[in-house]
Amino acid sequence: MSREVGDELLNMPFNPRVLMENITRQELVEMYAAASGRDVSNILFYYVFGTFKIAVIAQQIYARYVKGFTQDKRFANFDKFVAALGHIADSSIQTQSIG
Repeated sequence: MSREVGDELLNMPFNPRVLMENITRQELVEMYAAASGRDVSNILFYYVFGTFKIAVIAQQIYARYVKGFTQDKRFANFDKFVAALGHIADSSIQTQSIG
């Protein structure tokens, strides 16, 4: 994982800090493949698609916050969260790597 993308993830709300500090994404994929016996050759597609899906959910939460449908201050900066997810997905596509 590039340091820049790693820093972005760690600065996001509700981040997977414990997992990210102890194992790489590639190691996690390899563990999953070994345990499940599944083909993981298209993991880049699924990683980028999953990142997009999280960004859509975060965008919906942010829109609700901006419109006043929720008052939870944790959602005030979700626009930055969405932008970071877009950057992470784009970086993965450009490098053809999950990090």
